[in-house]
Amino acid sequence: ISRLPLARVREVSVHAVDLDVGFEFADIDPGYVDIELRRMESKVPPQPAARALGPADRLAWYLDRL
Repeated sequence: ISRLPLARVREVSVHAVDLDVGFEFADIDPGYVDIELRRMESKVPPQPAARALGPADRLAWYLDRL
């Protein structure tokens, strides 16, 4: 249950980006981006090309939105 709030933030944020209404991954709260990246990178290290990206773009890469 402790992951539920983060899952909801992910769902709403990614959906807002997918709607293409001007909300981008760069607009997502940086604190949330850091939490998600730590979680994702602990499971699957980023490929070299993704390591060069900024945090928001790296999150987009992990979510297959880049």
